[in-house]
Amino acid sequence: MHKNVILLIVSVSFLFLILPDAGARGQSEDPIRQARELVAENRINDAILLLEQTVREDPERIQQAEALLRTIREIRGEYNVMFDELIDNLVNNPDDIERTLEIIDRMEALDEFPNERVVEQIEDARVVAQLAFDRSVLEREMDAARELLANGEYLAAVDIYVGLRELQRDRFETRGYGDIFINSVNEVVRTVPEVAAAFRAQLPAYQNAGDTIETQAREDIGDLGDQALNAFFGEAEEMTAVLGNAAQVAGEIAVLRSQVPLQFPDDPVDWYLNFQETITRGRSEFRGEEGIVYAIESAYQRSMAPLVTAGRDRTVNLVRSGGQAARADRYEIAGEDYRQAAVSARLWEQAEAAQVGYFGEVPDPETVVAERTAAAADTLMLAGGYVAGTESLTE
Repeated sequence: MHKNVILLIVSVSFLFLILPDAGARGQSEDPIRQARELVAENRINDAILLLEQTVREDPERIQQAEALLRTIREIRGEYNVMFDELIDNLVNNPDDIERTLEIIDRMEALDEFPNERVVEQIEDARVVAQLAFDRSVLEREMDAARELLANGEYLAAVDIYVGLRELQRDRFETRGYGDIFINSVNEVVRTVPEVAAAFRAQLPAYQNAGDTIETQAREDIGDLGDQALNAFFGEAEEMTAVLGNAAQVAGEIAVLRSQVPLQFPDDPVDWYLNFQETITRGRSEFRGEEGIVYAIESAYQRSMAPLVTAGRDRTVNLVRSGGQAARADRYEIAGEDYRQAAVSARLWEQAEAAQVGYFGEVPDPETVVAERTAAAADTLMLAGGYVAGTESLTE
């Protein structure tokens, strides 16, 4: 990409001192004075055109024109010096995108109205440099968010993602999409901060309910009461609604991004939409390991997983101890172990179902496979098998 920028700028360097083909600006009573005013306004090309026309129509004013042209050549010389700086920076410091953009800003400020060909080439250089800069920002911030996620700082990570949502927006707006497509994009991306806000609002209540459940489950899962469980599963259901909205937004962004090649087959990548998908679903090499959807899901699983683990471990241990007691002809102890195992198995099954987003009645395996995954169906079937087995042993 840096090579393309360098070739792009080198190809037009000779244009900086060439007169444009546009028509001359209308003359005033004193064209030399007007040309000085144009130079003062950084309208260098307009001043050159006016001086050229003035000398052509009134050759006696060539000395006055030449004096002003010397000033213009000095300005253009400074312009070329900056051009050399730009080339040097691109060749020797390709990652210093901030300096590249700063040099381009200075060049544009020095000659605010260059000829059209130079404008196009410098704008192309800016587009490429800005994209490189934005990509470096994205990579750096996504890495920072991954560290936050690893430490369980889900809201801080989501704040980073939301803060990246304007990258390359200007380029998107000037690309030439139709109103229908732009409105569709705006409607979807507008919901990204809304999803983040819903997550921020719901997470504390869900985590508090989960902490209460985890503490009780660690002490004795058999003592978990319906009130605490219902409160936790109620907050969990609210959280899955937030997660579902986030996943829907990410899916819609992916669909919109896939439509870009249909509109611009020769330039099929829209980096604004690419970045929108990245902040919602993660970078392609870390898909399913970062992004807003993953942050919400991770927070959800972090509070749900302890209940699943506690229910499974207690059930398995009680079934094992019940079997040992039965083999030793200690049937009363075995019966009590199986009765307790039946309770924890039911809770385990309920937690497994909630872990993949089902509340209330546990769905059949075929439904889970169709709506979730085969792995989710397998875990539910395992828990359900313990439910059926332990309950049959208590009859």
